[in-house]
Amino acid sequence: MCIRDSVSIVAKNEVKIIKPKRNFSEEDSKQNDLSSNEMINESEIRSLQPKEQKKDVDVVICIDATSSMGPFIMQCKEAIEVLSKKIEESERKGRFGIVAYRDHCDADYTFLTKVCDLTTVQNAEEFLGGLSASGGGDFPEAVFDGLVDVIEKISWKSKENKGSSQIVFHICDAPPHGSVFGARGLYDDGCPCKMTMKLLSKMLNKTRIHYKLLKCSNSVDRMSDIFQRHFKFFDSRSISSPESLIPSLLSMLVADFSSE
Repeated sequence: MCIRDSVSIVAKNEVKIIKPKRNFSEEDSKQNDLSSNEMINESEIRSLQPKEQKKDVDVVICIDATSSMGPFIMQCKEAIEVLSKKIEESERKGRFGIVAYRDHCDADYTFLTKVCDLTTVQNAEEFLGGLSASGGGDFPEAVFDGLVDVIEKISWKSKENKGSSQIVFHICDAPPHGSVFGARGLYDDGCPCKMTMKLLSKMLNKTRIHYKLLKCSNSVDRMSDIFQRHFKFFDSRSISSPESLIPSLLSMLVADFSSE
């Protein structure tokens, strides 16, 4: 019989098994080197993994272009450039579009809506440069017509199944037609376009567009309350003066980035 462990006779009929001592220094060194290499390899693997790509940003300014909105239209021309720089700072790419609307009583001698599809900063600024404030007729405006064009005439990336943040900044000082929105006018039964609140909200929510209202007057407070109840992605700010428009736009844009 082969006994691999050494033995020591301690007393009669008593045997103590003495295990051979192991030299851990060499093996531990190898293990430590292996662990170190594993850590380096894991670090290298992580560094090679692609960073999470931030979504591109599609921004549309939907603005009431009737006579009372002249100073706000002027501010929008500067706002496009400021928003573009903020988007670049966040390592994103941005496109800009414009939807301007007036009123149904203006349609015969001017326009009801006017659209600049998503494009470069320069093209959007050029479009705004040719936009002036005019018309309006009664107090309510063609709000629904403008928002329908935002949904249907803008080439949102969601229609191409591509990821992007989709934001519409709605700048206005008057509500839509319809007495439910708190203002009397030529069409108290509702907008001549026949759009309803229920259908509009269904269309907007389906596109996942983030709707952001900039209220240039407390006359749109009731509209704001109704929109908030119906729109899935809703935010609003009250604008005390044209000069406060750009800071409010930036604040809402940054808040949208933070919610991603």
